Amino acid sequence: MTRIGGVLLYRVRDLGREVVTLVGDDPVAVGDAFKGFRNTLKRVLRIDEEPMMNIAGFHEERKWRLVIFPRRKHRPGAFFREGKLGSWSALG
Repeated sequence: MTRIGGVLLYRVRDLGREVVTLVGDDPVAVGDAFKGFRNTLKRVLRIDEEPMMNIAGFHEERKWRLVIFPRRKHRPGAFFREGKLGSWSALG
């Protein structure tokens, strides 16, 4: 956990992928922390364009949360796999 200008940043790595969560009372501060995270990710990845990520936002009891899932690919490898899809094959 790290504090960035009144916003807590949590980083989880043992879920099969990295997840970053920003939590704060002030939506502007959470937005600023997100912009800082995004810019840092661009520098780390050495890219000029916006880094790929999925984001979910939540507001509950005066707390604002952004859950960020950084991505390396536009589509996962399974998206392009051909053949039967295991348990999903029964649906199609």
